[in-house]
Amino acid sequence: MPDLTATNDELRAAFQDSGLWREGWTFERAQACPLVWQSLQNMVRARRRNAERAGKPMPAQMALI
Repeated sequence: MPDLTATNDELRAAFQDSGLWREGWTFERAQACPLVWQSLQNMVRARRRNAERAGKPMPAQMALI
C-alpha cells in the first residue's frame, strides 16, 4: 500500500476518536505537538490498513485526482 498523506478530515476524525478533546486539547494544539501529531497520522494509517484488509475502499483523496 502506498504511503499517502492523511487528509485533514481523516486527521480530525482521528483526533475526535483519540479523546484528546476531553482533556482540553484543541486540534491546533495537537498539530503543534510533534508526538501527538505523529500518533494521529499513525491512527489514520492503521485505519486505512484495516479497511484495505477488510476489502473496503480507501477514502478518496481529492488532491491526487
